Amino acid sequence: MILFILGLAPGVAIAWYVYNKDRWNKEPSRLIFWSFALGVLISFPAGIFELIVEPLLPFKTKSNLVSLFLYSLLGIALIEEGLKYYVIYKFLYPKEEFDEPFDGIVYSVMVGMGFATLENILYVTSGGYLVGITRAFLAVPAHFVLALFMGYSFGLAKFGINPEKHLLQALYYPVFWHALYDFLIFTEKWYFSIFILVIVYGVGRWMWKGGKNLLYSQRRRKMIKAVLFDLDGTLLINDLDLFMKNYFSLLREEFKKIGDEKELFKNLNIAIEKMLLNKGPKTNYEVFWDEFIKLTGKDRKNMEEFFNNFYSQKFPLLKDLSQARTNFYAKEVIERSFELGLKVVIATNAVFPIIAIEERLRWGELQNYPYDLITSMEKMHSCKPNVEYYKEILEKINVPPEKAIMVGNDIKEDLSASKLGILTFLYNHENIFLNNIEYKPDFIGTLKDFFEILPLLAK
Repeated sequence: MILFILGLAPGVAIAWYVYNKDRWNKEPSRLIFWSFALGVLISFPAGIFELIVEPLLPFKTKSNLVSLFLYSLLGIALIEEGLKYYVIYKFLYPKEEFDEPFDGIVYSVMVGMGFATLENILYVTSGGYLVGITRAFLAVPAHFVLALFMGYSFGLAKFGINPEKHLLQALYYPVFWHALYDFLIFTEKWYFSIFILVIVYGVGRWMWKGGKNLLYSQRRRKMIKAVLFDLDGTLLINDLDLFMKNYFSLLREEFKKIGDEKELFKNLNIAIEKMLLNKGPKTNYEVFWDEFIKLTGKDRKNMEEFFNNFYSQKFPLLKDLSQARTNFYAKEVIERSFELGLKVVIATNAVFPIIAIEERLRWGELQNYPYDLITSMEKMHSCKPNVEYYKEILEKINVPPEKAIMVGNDIKEDLSASKLGILTFLYNHENIFLNNIEYKPDFIGTLKDFFEILPLLAK
């Protein structure tokens, strides 16, 4: 009896966990049980097909690593994931109750856990406690990861996001990862164990992040009217340390031509600090120039001409010096935003004049779009992370905070928009763990992740 419970518990626990994550529009209990039962039922034809197919395969299953992988792929993974795919697509995908993106994950996990639970009970009751404990941490979670892949793609396809592509991905991603997992198990090489753990927990964590994005997108669907994009580190990738080092180095060289460069540089930094604290009523541009001219005693008209020449002649050199380049998917997310009828703002910190920001947009080939607003020191009356900065953006584009989303990579400067009720998407390309941070993002991921969920937020 204890072995039976040990075999039953992992799959049921995971199914229960996912079901309870779907907090805002839970699926009917009858469909949850039906989905789980479908997973149990397809275990029987899966076993029969595997017995039939194995002797028909034109290679010996363990003669070499290539044959072993092909056996894992064609003799097991394609059969099991193909049957899961079939019952989801045939019996659950068309249901009216499948009315939110996250439902794809819910139904897929129920089917996957039904399949995994029966399989697990059979293995554990015949193999004992060690088998039960091992499979509780590897085999059953692996089926969960495969279900995440399948459900995530079904969820996107159902709501018209490149359905042909995602329906295909709903099959081939689970098949590939299932085949790789079984292949590593069948090699019976202890040093492959680390790769198994990477598949189950590394890939699984990555996919669950995508699943949570779907979950939160359904809670906020039909909401957003505007997207605010940070520039540096988000749309434009560059080495910020190199950028600042070379920016000030070039500026110092130009200062030498007009006076005491050390004194000018010191006064420049004081004026910048004063501007960063600005909360109106003057623009950042006016605050900077009032302070800088007061400290230096220079003629403002001459100094404005000096800086304009610097930004037109020297500033473009920073593209190569800072290794600046457009982020992968930057153009795609901007274009999709416009296609969806959203207002698009380049919400870079308003410490540079428009001439410098337009130059940086050129570095990423992002300059030729009809942005609703580009925040610059001439237009804005405050800087990040002040909430006044975000209030002014919303006022200028006439969008309430709950209908806007801020996309950026800086936890303090970009996520502070959430204080107003603006949704936030943290661009986190390194996929690092984020604990004990001041502001919690609504979504986390790459620009590709944002590209995929954006239509769900805009519908």
